[in-house]
Amino acid sequence: MQPAFAGHNAAGVKKVDYPVRIYCSKTRILNIVQTRWEDDSSWTPPWDGNDYQGKTTWTNYQVAAGTTVTLPSVHLLQNTEPGNEEVFHKVTYQEGFGGLWTDWAAKVSANRSMPGYHLTLSGHLEL
Repeated sequence: MQPAFAGHNAAGVKKVDYPVRIYCSKTRILNIVQTRWEDDSSWTPPWDGNDYQGKTTWTNYQVAAGTTVTLPSVHLLQNTEPGNEEVFHKVTYQEGFGGLWTDWAAKVSANRSMPGYHLTLSGHLEL
């Protein structure tokens, strides 16, 4: 699911929810690793200027048959550059049942552009 605005903390910093929606047709145990990113292009190798924002892990999370579950993952918006922050998340997961596990699979959300916060100068500089 695409990240979404989730309010502000007491200091006024924006919060972002990076929700993970799960549906299982059969009862399964899941291991889930979510990494959060700010999308940037880069002009130099390795051509991936994305800014790592953090990681959340759910281990041995059980989902009942025919059930949809949404796991919230709310974090502060990190201001990494002037202008908007283009946030997204990648979720890798594996399913298990009866001691058997699938290979890891991955999905990446669409970007969400969110205005960052900016500090303004409260004084002046004389030279």
